[in-house]
Amino acid sequence: MKKSPWIVQALLIVALTTPMLNASNDSHSKKTFLSTRPSGVNLPLEYTIWHDHVYRKKAKTNHTSLQFAGFYQESNKGEGQGKYFGIGNGTNKFTIGPAGAGIDLDKRFLVHGAKNLAGTVSLTPKVESFGCLVQLFQDFDLPFGSIFITASLPFAHVSRNMDLQVANGSTDFSVEDFFAGRVEQTAAADLQAALTHAKIDGRRSATGLADADLQVGFRVVDKAAHHVYLNIGLTIPAGNRVRGEYLFEPVYGNGSHTALGFGLDAGVDAWKNDHAKLRALFAADYRYLFEGTEHRTVGIKGKPLNHYFLAAHLGQKDKALFPAANELTQALRIKPGSQMEMMAMLSFLSSRFVIDAGYNLFWKDQESAWVKRWKDNDFYIAKTTYNTNAINAFAATDGTVVNLVDLDIDAVKTPSLFTHKLFAGLGYTCMVTRTFPLSLGFGADYEFAVTNADIEQWGVWFKLAGSF
Repeated sequence: MKKSPWIVQALLIVALTTPMLNASNDSHSKKTFLSTRPSGVNLPLEYTIWHDHVYRKKAKTNHTSLQFAGFYQESNKGEGQGKYFGIGNGTNKFTIGPAGAGIDLDKRFLVHGAKNLAGTVSLTPKVESFGCLVQLFQDFDLPFGSIFITASLPFAHVSRNMDLQVANGSTDFSVEDFFAGRVEQTAAADLQAALTHAKIDGRRSATGLADADLQVGFRVVDKAAHHVYLNIGLTIPAGNRVRGEYLFEPVYGNGSHTALGFGLDAGVDAWKNDHAKLRALFAADYRYLFEGTEHRTVGIKGKPLNHYFLAAHLGQKDKALFPAANELTQALRIKPGSQMEMMAMLSFLSSRFVIDAGYNLFWKDQESAWVKRWKDNDFYIAKTTYNTNAINAFAATDGTVVNLVDLDIDAVKTPSLFTHKLFAGLGYTCMVTRTFPLSLGFGADYEFAVTNADIEQWGVWFKLAGSF
C-alpha cells in the first residue's frame, strides 16, 4: 500500500479540528443588512458523485455529462443573527416602552403622541432554501489540447423569517404592527405615516434562477492516477435585486453582481487495488464580484435602531412624520469584492459504489458601500414634542439634523464571511448501455459559523447524473 499523500493527511486533520471552530464569535450588531452565501455557491453539491462522470475516460473523444441535484438547506442557531440585527446589548432582545430604567427604546420615537407602545422584542432569524442545481460538463479533445466547458444553473426557493416575538405587548398599537408597517395616525397633531421599508413581517420568500455560472477549462494534466484542471469562470447575475422593503428580505442570488474568476480541480489516487481505490480530490473557485446598485437601509450613528425613529423634512407643514427607514433606504453602490470557496475530499470507489467525504471552506470579503445621493440640512429626527398641526413649518429646532456624516454606512455592509462545512455522499452507478453510465446519489452536510454574520445550517441533497 502506498503512503498517503499530504492532501489526505491534511483532510483528516481538518475533519477532526473543524467542529472546534463552532465557538461562534457574536461580534457584529446594529446591522441593517446581511448578504448570505448564495444557493449556487456549493462545491460539495456540485462534485459529490458527479466527479466520477467528469473524470471517467470515454471511448469517444467528446463526451457530455449532465446532473440534476435537488437540495434542501435550513439554518440553525438564529440567536446570533438576532444579535446581528439587534441594538448591541449582547442579546437578541430589546425592550420598548416609556422612557425609564430597563427600557432600550423610548416609545415616543416610534409612535407620535401619548400612545401606548410597549413590549420586549426577541429576534431569531431563520433561513430556508430548496431547489435544483442543473449542471452540464462538455468535453472536447482538440488538436492543441483537451478543453471543457461547464455550465451551472441553480434554481432556488429562498425564505427568510426574522421571527419577531413580543412579550408583554401593548394595547393602543402593537410592536408587531409597527414593524410590519401597519401603524398610521391621522389625528391632526400626531400625523404619522406607516413604515414602508426595513419592515419585519413574518416569513418572506422568493423563487428563481440564482445566477448562472459558466467555466472554460483546460486539462493541464490528465493521467489515470492523477489530474490537474484549470478554468476561468464567469458569473452572470440572474437572481432577484435587493429592494429594501424588508429588513432581511429573501435573495436567491448574489444581489445581481457580475463576477469573474478562476478555478483549480486536482486529484490523485491515494491507494488502489484490483477492485477498489481511494482518490484524494481538491477544488478551489475564486470570484471577484463587481460593484453594483442595491437598495439598503442606511443606519444613523447614535441611538440604536434610530433608523426607525420618526423623521421630517425641513420646512414641511401639516404633513405626517414618517419612520426614518422610509427614506434612509437608499440606492447604494455596493462592491462585494473577493469570494473564495475550497473543497478537499476523499472518494472511495468500489465496483459501482462511490462514497465521498470531505471539507468545504467558504470566504467572502467585507463589502464596500457608498451613498449615491444625499441632501444635507434637510432630514431631521423629530422631537417627541413636535406638533404636526403647528402653525409654523418644521424648523431646525424641532429635531436633530441627519447629514451625510451622521449616516452609519457600516450598518449596511456585510462583514467578511467565513464558514466551514463537513459533508458526505453515497452514490451507485449502473450502465444503461456500454457507453451510458447513470448514477443515483444522496448526501448531507453541516456548515459551521465563525461569527454571527455567518449562517450556520444543515443540508441534504439527492442527485441524478449521467454521461453519454
